[in-house]
Amino acid sequence: MSYNYPETRDITLEKTLPHDASLDFENCDKALTKLMGLKVLYHYDGRDYPWTGRHKNVLTWWALEEGYAVGWNENTAIGWSFPSLKLTPKNLLKIGRKLPHLG
Repeated sequence: MSYNYPETRDITLEKTLPHDASLDFENCDKALTKLMGLKVLYHYDGRDYPWTGRHKNVLTWWALEEGYAVGWNENTAIGWSFPSLKLTPKNLLKIGRKLPHLG
């Protein structure tokens, strides 16, 4: 399942992530920090639209403007992490079906 945010076109990744993830930007991944201000286009359930990065415990991820994606990796052994990637044609093929926002 995917979710669009039509009611608020200005929702950013920073407003979407859990509060704990954005409390201390100094401890965040530098790539994630750069993406915090980007608008969220869609929210995906990783069971329906699998994450194509190397992390295996991503059950939720967001498509952002400028072609980026950020996943919420919920690894019980090491805790949360928020990997990011560029949504390239190669990455999109790994998902196995079209994403709603790309038609």
